[in-house]
Amino acid sequence: MKKILVNLIFILLLTNLIFSLEINAKSPLNNARNVDIRNIFRWEVSEEGDYKFNLYLSTDENIQKDDMVISNLFSNFYAGNILKPNSHYYWQIEAIEGNRSIKSEIFYFETRPLEDGDIFEIIYGDYDEIKIYNDLFLGIKSKKVDILNKEKKITKSFELKDKFKKISFFKEYAFILDDLGNLYLLNGESLEQISTSYDFIDISNNMALADKKLLYFDGQSFQTFLEDKNILKIKSIGNNLFLFYQNKISKYSNELILEWTIDEKDVLDIFEFEKGYLLLKNKKIIHYKEDLQKNKEINFNIEYSKMNRKVNTSKDFVFVLSGQSLLSIYDKDLEMIKSINLDFKTNYVIADKENFILIGESIKSQNINGDTFWTYGTLNQMDIFSKPIINGDSFLIGVSDYLKRHLFFYNDFSEYVDKNYVTDKIFFELVKQEAENIKTDLTEKETEAATTSQIEEITEQATKIIELTEDTASSKEDFEKETITPPETEIEKPSASATANEVEETQVSTATTETTKPSTLLENFELIPESTITKQATSESTQITEESTYTFENIDNLNFDMYYEYVDFIDEVYNDLLNGISNLFDQESVELEKIYENDNDIYLYDINIDKNATETSVYITGYENSGEWNNLIYKLDENLELEKQKVFGGDKTDFLKKSLITKDASDNTVIISVGDTTSEGLNGDISLVSLDATLNQNYFVNYGDLGRDSGINIKDYDGENFIIMGNLYQNNKLTDMFLSKYSNNGTRLWTSAFGGKSIEIASDFSIDNQENILALGSTRSFGYGGFDIYIVKTDFYGNEIWSNTFGTSENDLPVGIQSLSGNRFLIMYQAEKENKFENRLMILNSDGNIVKQFSNETEGYEKLLGMEEYKNNFYTYGFKRENNKTTGIIYKVDIENNSLNKIYEIERKDNFEIRAIDFHEDLIYIAGNEFDDDKNRILILRKELKGDK
Repeated sequence: MKKILVNLIFILLLTNLIFSLEINAKSPLNNARNVDIRNIFRWEVSEEGDYKFNLYLSTDENIQKDDMVISNLFSNFYAGNILKPNSHYYWQIEAIEGNRSIKSEIFYFETRPLEDGDIFEIIYGDYDEIKIYNDLFLGIKSKKVDILNKEKKITKSFELKDKFKKISFFKEYAFILDDLGNLYLLNGESLEQISTSYDFIDISNNMALADKKLLYFDGQSFQTFLEDKNILKIKSIGNNLFLFYQNKISKYSNELILEWTIDEKDVLDIFEFEKGYLLLKNKKIIHYKEDLQKNKEINFNIEYSKMNRKVNTSKDFVFVLSGQSLLSIYDKDLEMIKSINLDFKTNYVIADKENFILIGESIKSQNINGDTFWTYGTLNQMDIFSKPIINGDSFLIGVSDYLKRHLFFYNDFSEYVDKNYVTDKIFFELVKQEAENIKTDLTEKETEAATTSQIEEITEQATKIIELTEDTASSKEDFEKETITPPETEIEKPSASATANEVEETQVSTATTETTKPSTLLENFELIPESTITKQATSESTQITEESTYTFENIDNLNFDMYYEYVDFIDEVYNDLLNGISNLFDQESVELEKIYENDNDIYLYDINIDKNATETSVYITGYENSGEWNNLIYKLDENLELEKQKVFGGDKTDFLKKSLITKDASDNTVIISVGDTTSEGLNGDISLVSLDATLNQNYFVNYGDLGRDSGINIKDYDGENFIIMGNLYQNNKLTDMFLSKYSNNGTRLWTSAFGGKSIEIASDFSIDNQENILALGSTRSFGYGGFDIYIVKTDFYGNEIWSNTFGTSENDLPVGIQSLSGNRFLIMYQAEKENKFENRLMILNSDGNIVKQFSNETEGYEKLLGMEEYKNNFYTYGFKRENNKTTGIIYKVDIENNSLNKIYEIERKDNFEIRAIDFHEDLIYIAGNEFDDDKNRILILRKELKGDK
């Protein structure tokens, strides 16, 4: 027994020595303070290897298995959920290679406090509204209500009988009203319909308006408060309840005692302001003081039903948003201070002291002087689909571009804000009298008015006004009729690009001026100037070394059947020698190799040859690591000599993954590259950059959302447009695979995302002869276990035609996809088996059915990274690892004989991996990275293509 124990200890020690990997934290560093809540976790390992990583994150230093936030990462970085502010965190990385694993030490960091404009919580899902319910969230979508816990996981779902209309809160309860007038009581996680004979019209806190009665909930059941069929709607502000009639508005205390009635017809809304109230009507706003004396009013020339005005108040200001383009600001005396033609479509304005927040196609916080404090926007047009709710020091809003989500924006609302946007948890109760005696407290005037109003019928016209239609637009004729009165202070002039619906103004005196017809605004995205993202790169920083003298191999085996070609060659040599050309053999050599290096690590992802240029040009793309990764593009001549280089990016991580050589409208060469950036976007975006043949920038676009989004591939579509693919981070859904179509000038035409609730990773795509797209990736959302092959076919517009998964119970990883004749596709992937891979190939028809498949098991550990086509032949490339040495490999695919034939195995003194290949004039250009323990260099080889050409 003792001997067995000694042997076991020896084996464990030996295993630890074999796999003695060090894992160090790069971001955040151990013991870091004031870490950004949108941190990207990065780490480095002491030895090269094909590792998978698990990341653990906890607020407790005793990290458990349940603290794993993501597993089987291929990269050594991760952008997860937004972290809690002012919090202590512990994190750990586990590296796995085969059946072996090692964990890093437990790292520690502290996050910074919240700042105005921070997004500190995100709720994903196709919800129309999110409501805060005790310590939970309610996700509301049409007829469905989901209860979400603190981790935003669905714990229970309910179905309504009709579409959701409104929700209200009372103590620990919530009342939900649907469009058919059904009312439901939510108590904890129990939802039941309130069984009454009423058709409910409106709810506010614990008050419910039915077709003939106003009722209140006393904690057990609904009781009648008023029998009055003429109440149009109810609203709670602070501790007060307001009843809206056609001809008046009445205020009740939270003890349901009538305090006052104002005889104003057709009041649409009411707001607290300056120890009194603002009444919004169809064409005016009236200020009533606390003693109910009418103070001042603002008159409008265009009806509310056409402008859909939104009023918001702070301590000393009134903000009126007319339509989606005009913001008018008034002081506490209702004198206009400023009128602003907004430069983006705006749905809401939230007041914060003298500051305000505009919410629409962008979200912008600024003050009346035009100073901007923070902004949020997306490259895609952003839509606001739910009303903002202020919750303490933040507001909640639903936004959508290609993805629906609700965001919590932090903002220090340190002074009074309009309670119209606050979810109040007050309630009303009868404490002085029983409900049936409450009418005796009404004044004689009120009783008479109430009696009269019971007989009156509400006209169809009045009803239409009260409906408060959200999307009603003003006609062109309305604006041409509208007049404006200049206030005593200067009004900002409309911009030259103002649209017709940006002209609605107010009338506060009899003097008038005519409005003018503004020009139409052409909407497009903004291209970022090169100067904002380019870092100076000097050509002196790159040192190019030639490793060897170039000679012809296998001279004894020359094919003398090609006699006349050699005669021509000798003649050419003779003539060139006569002309005194000293570097003849360098120019004519088939075999070339070049190493590119400088003081920093440089890394290559792609190589592309401009085959249509007068002189052959070669472009390589990747990154340079000077502490942070920066985009790298080199332009080489036909002899692989460096002509020009460009190293650029922001102050964080930027790298280019794939490039496309195409033409602009003037038939000039354009290089378009896709990659990643964390210098732009919230947690990192897809980056798209276009350069001309001299590497001057045409445009730069960053594209993505709140998580860590990445660009993977780019290919030509039809000469005038191109397709990019990559990954979109979507919280609980992790990453989805996406396709986007762009015109060559950088205009995005459409975007489509595909995937399930877990992880999808994009890889490659191909285009068939009917302009359909086949996208290849991997998925853990569905399939056969582990990662499986995921293929989606889309039409011309990116709409999914079909999707399917293929694979084994182990991890299956995509290599590449290529089009074949007969509208078929060749797909290659690798199935992981006991720390090595089995190469698998299959041919699919246009319906996604397998018409042929075969496999080849590798001799050792071989990782294939891509597949390319040249003259109807297919080549796959990557590297193999044997005895801790990495060697580049290239196979030719033999479909007819169901085999892979290795045509190149490139072993160097140092490690070498092939990352990309390209072809030109029966030459193969092999591009990869040569590395040792100290540095990474780029290696390019040009060789004669073996086999069929």
